[in-house]
Amino acid sequence: MLCNVKCAIFTYTLFYSNSSRYVTFKASTYVEFLGFHFNINMICTYYKLIFHCTDLLWPSNYIIGENKCIDTNRYSILAFNLPGNGYESDEDSLIDDYKFFNAFDVADILNLSLKQLQISSIFAGIGGSVGGGILWELAILNPQLIKNIIPVATDWKSPDWVIANCYIQDNILNNSSRPLYDARLHAMTLYRTPESFTNKFSRSLRSDNFYNIESWLNYHGEKLEHRFSLAAYKMMNQLLKTINVADNEEDFKIKAKSVSGAIHIV
Repeated sequence: MLCNVKCAIFTYTLFYSNSSRYVTFKASTYVEFLGFHFNINMICTYYKLIFHCTDLLWPSNYIIGENKCIDTNRYSILAFNLPGNGYESDEDSLIDDYKFFNAFDVADILNLSLKQLQISSIFAGIGGSVGGGILWELAILNPQLIKNIIPVATDWKSPDWVIANCYIQDNILNNSSRPLYDARLHAMTLYRTPESFTNKFSRSLRSDNFYNIESWLNYHGEKLEHRFSLAAYKMMNQLLKTINVADNEEDFKIKAKSVSGAIHIV
């Protein structure tokens, strides 16, 4: 087994703003060689990516590892630290002018980084939420690259509902005295329906005049404050807002037909 970290460093011209940025891109690999051949699984996610050698982070640790669904005895794993996510408190990787970026830019940077690493074929690409949107962008950008595209809890475009909530999030992040805390409170109310909140909390009290749902929101707000930087959260919100691989449904179907790999939507 080999655990390795490589850096892709280059100047990149952003798609919409047509301005150049100096990009440092880190790729973490967990490799099990099978003779002279190995299959590569690429994991796309915006939160803390994925490796401290064999210690897997994020929810991926439930599906990646020895004798798990993505078996590291059979597959090599490649995980990129996406631009701006501030992994390992690396301030040099943070991006202040985040509004110049979109999801396509990150997918294009991924594609260029794979070329720099001389990787021309990936057995499976897996991405959830923002990472899944970037995976869609990458699959359309390089239709021959990935044999199995697995987007999880995401779509090929950001619908109006997502765009609206990202707009609210961005205003909270730029105007609140506790931006991460308040943005997380707002976001948590979007992950459940009113009926689900009722079933979970049923107006129960944590203490006098303090509801359990308020305690739950408080916990998640404070937790995010300690694990995420403001600049990284702004960038993540911007990428979520800008997922858009096609102008409309018909255009998407045409582009999706060009993808040579199998698409498995979860």
